[in-house]
Amino acid sequence: MSWLILALIALISGLFAQLLLKYLLINNIKNLDILLLIGLICGICSIFYYIFKMIYKKKFDKKLINIKYLICIILISIALTCCAFSLTKAIEISPNPGYPVGVSSTGFIFLSIACYFIYGSELNYITFIGLLLILIGISIIVKYC
Repeated sequence: MSWLILALIALISGLFAQLLLKYLLINNIKNLDILLLIGLICGICSIFYYIFKMIYKKKFDKKLINIKYLICIILISIALTCCAFSLTKAIEISPNPGYPVGVSSTGFIFLSIACYFIYGSELNYITFIGLLLILIGISIIVKYC
């Protein structure tokens, strides 16, 4: 399966999740309660998936025992929790959930530029101009909403 198909699946499932999230927030369900339950359910599903994968492949990824990788996983968990909490709160208080989701989605622009410098990923001038146009568009939305 190509990265584009997977990205489109993520787009559709993320859109569905954001719409349901706004529905819960409109009905006065607290965002911290929502995030706690989502985290618990995702954690349980991940544990079952990992157990299934270990039974199927019959091996454990020993690289995860490395302290450097564990620190990275902890930092990723903290960052994603902070992201989820702040985005959920922004969706709760915004007039349209598309505004905060759009702003937070501009992270891909900065990620693309950072990966160019850090990992040597491809970024030609036409792609860079496209990223700038997206950033300008998001700026217009934020200014006039």
